[in-house]
Formats: sequence, C-alpha cells, structure tokens
Amino acid sequence: LIVFPHGGPHARDAQYFDPYVQYFASRGYAVLQVNFRGSTGFNNEHTRAGYREWGQAMQEDVYDAIDWLAGQNLVDTGRACVVGASYGGYVALTAAYQRPKQFKCIVSISGVSDLVEMIETSLLYEETIGISYKETVGDIWDGEQKQRLRDNSPISHVDEMRAPILLVHGTYDTQVRVKQSVDFNSKAVFAGLDI
Repeated sequence: LIVFPHGGPHARDAQYFDPYVQYFASRGYAVLQVNFRGSTGFNNEHTRAGYREWGQAMQEDVYDAIDWLAGQNLVDTGRACVVGASYGGYVALTAAYQRPKQFKCIVSISGVSDLVEMIETSLLYEETIGISYKETVGDIWDGEQKQRLRDNSPISHVDEMRAPILLVHGTYDTQVRVKQSVDFNSKAVFAGLDI
C-alpha cells in the first residue's frame, strides 16, 4: 500500500488522471488518497476544520482512512509506505514519528519539516502568506501556539523515527524552501536514521 496524501493542504484529490497514482498502480501497489479535513472542494466548513490542525486532526484523518482500509481486507496495510509532496511530505514525515512501527518507508518530496521556520521565512518574503499562516497553521507570536508548532514539526522528532526515509527536494523550490529538507537531513543523519 502507498498512502499518498495530497499537497496544499488547501487542495484535493479527485478521480482524474494522476501520473503518480498510475505509476504506483502499474507497479502493483494499491494507492490510498485521503481528502482529510482542510482539503478544498467540499465546503468551507470542511476546509476550516483543518485550520491549525497540522499534525493533529488532519493527520488523524489519514490514519482513520488506513485503519478503515485495513478492516476491508483488500490490501496488506502492514506493508505500507507514506509518499507525499509539499504538505503531503509533511504528512509522511509526521507519520514517521507518530506511528514509527506502522510504515515500512517514508518518502518526502519537498516536504515541510519545521513549521516555525516555514512561517518565519514566509514573513520575511510575503506578508500576506504570513497572515494566512497565522490563521491556518498557527500564530508564532503566541508562545503557546509556537510551542505547539514546534511539537508538531517532524524535525523535532527524528529520534522517534524508525522507517527508512527518502528525501527529494528541488534546490530552487519556491513553495517549500530546500532548507526544510537540508536541515531535516542533517538532524536525521546525526540521529543515525536510514536516510
């Protein structure tokens, strides 16, 4: 099984051609896509339900879908890998520490690993993005929320991860800075992870 959460998170998966899904399926993998809370295209309430839920309720929606699929006896969910890009890469890295024994591998393509750094950097370049992050991800000027963001950042939990991790990131990525993967890689190597 490949668990393939979409990026954004303000996006959604639909029943249209997806080259990644087709590639995985052509190699014999079942692919699970989840329109977790925070996804768009359903209604505003569904989208807003994901606000400030990175690593929390949005992540639980993905786990709930895996658990549901396991109960269907259609797929070997015991041999699962989480693969995601951008926000999906964040979901993959978060699964690596929240459920370290459940997944055989983790693939983060341009994934977010440090929520505080993501928000602080956005404030330097684009004030409107920073304002949006304050509402949708968290307020770094509030001490309690900033700590929650640190607690929900995969980079803070490399010691708890067990599955092999593949990081893929473009040097000139304008959505998620390559620093997110470079910093994560440094900490993961120091922790002795298979990366």
